[in-house]
Amino acid sequence: MNPEFMRNLWSEFSPHRLVAMPLVLGLAVSVAWMGGSAGTAASTANTMAGVLLIAWGARLAADSVLGEVVDRTWDSQRMSAIGPWSMVWGKLFGGTAFVWYGALMCAAAALVAGDMDSAPSPFRIGIGGFSEAVPPDAQMPIRLIAVGLFAQAMAMFVALLLLRGRPPRLRFRVTVTQVAAIGLALPFLMGSSAWQRSPISWYGLEFDRVDFLYMTNLIFIAWAIFGCYRLMRLELQCRTGFAGWLCFTLFLPTYVAGIDVTINWSGWLTLAVPTMDRWFVAFLITLALTYVAAFAEPKGIVRLRRWLHDLSEGSPRSAAATTPSWAVSGIICLVCAIITIALSMLFGDQTSALTILVLSILLFAVRDLALLYALTLDSRRQRGHLAALVYLAVLYGLIPAFLDGAGAESLIPAVRPTPGGDPGMSLLPVAAQALAAYAAAVMKWRRVLRRSDVMQPAAA
Repeated sequence: MNPEFMRNLWSEFSPHRLVAMPLVLGLAVSVAWMGGSAGTAASTANTMAGVLLIAWGARLAADSVLGEVVDRTWDSQRMSAIGPWSMVWGKLFGGTAFVWYGALMCAAAALVAGDMDSAPSPFRIGIGGFSEAVPPDAQMPIRLIAVGLFAQAMAMFVALLLLRGRPPRLRFRVTVTQVAAIGLALPFLMGSSAWQRSPISWYGLEFDRVDFLYMTNLIFIAWAIFGCYRLMRLELQCRTGFAGWLCFTLFLPTYVAGIDVTINWSGWLTLAVPTMDRWFVAFLITLALTYVAAFAEPKGIVRLRRWLHDLSEGSPRSAAATTPSWAVSGIICLVCAIITIALSMLFGDQTSALTILVLSILLFAVRDLALLYALTLDSRRQRGHLAALVYLAVLYGLIPAFLDGAGAESLIPAVRPTPGGDPGMSLLPVAAQALAAYAAAVMKWRRVLRRSDVMQPAAA
């Protein structure tokens, strides 16, 4: 048996908690039943299951990692013989075992109460059915279990992601991680109730919209757990290449771009060619992944020097182990941009604005990433990322709003990607900003490099 899983079970369960959980939940369901109907009791049981699995479960999953750092037991766990996969599922399922104990009782109560009530109830509204083989009364508990597992896995993933930067005040980070996981999970919980049961087309294949949402939920559960495993390997100092991130970077745009939609930029730009739409969507998604990876990746001078050395003189295996994730997704983003531009040029003047837009977005991305490294490269303080976020908010929010209020709308493409903007204003000023940010990043690199070279003999 996994020792980490057993340790979490012993810490989560006690005779008092084993008795208190069913008593409290049973009392709440009984009050709802006596004050309303069986459908009200089923709805109450499902609500409590959702709170346990999504809200409380996400916090426990994040605290199973960050709490170890706060309690100063994480280093001893990293030095133990427990492997990364055993550590992941031992914490993910052991640290949240108590909420699963209560949620499964709520699911059982919802099944019993829902089966006894033949009238429509809040429990049944908007469910419809993600599979004809699943009884209607079992669909909500199954949906809550799937969404809860996704929320918990994402909470652990975000916690491990935050842990890579070794930030202070980790208890506050638990709350941030919990909120982020709930925000990512809620679309899966609410979307199937809000959508109509019309079919959705994915690469020409017809799916029921609710069925498609459930399928997406299950796929992303697998990716979230895999992400936890990959980050845990990094924490335990295991050799980890970029293959996992490469697969996800290829999967996400392929999966999302397959949904047949027509992009309309509020009348500015309409893309009516499905193939070009998909490549443009893939470009935007891989660009977003590049930003996420750039903010999450450690930015030590030693790591970057080793990567550059491995690229020039090392073996492919060593270079793969040190390649930053943002470089992998950035290359794929560039490929998607080239294909999008090529398709735009093939379709002539009707879509020429798309070429300008893609080039403008690429230049803005170069500027932003260079600015990020200029502010965070080997910084002794934990404020570099926050400063980068503030600067990006000013550049993309306040300055365009100021120009719009001052009646200088023609200058907005120089500070924010604007579909249909003037080509000169969309490219030349942005290229100048990108060069300035790149020069600042190079100056910071040389300054940090000189400092590290001066300190190295003294340390020796």
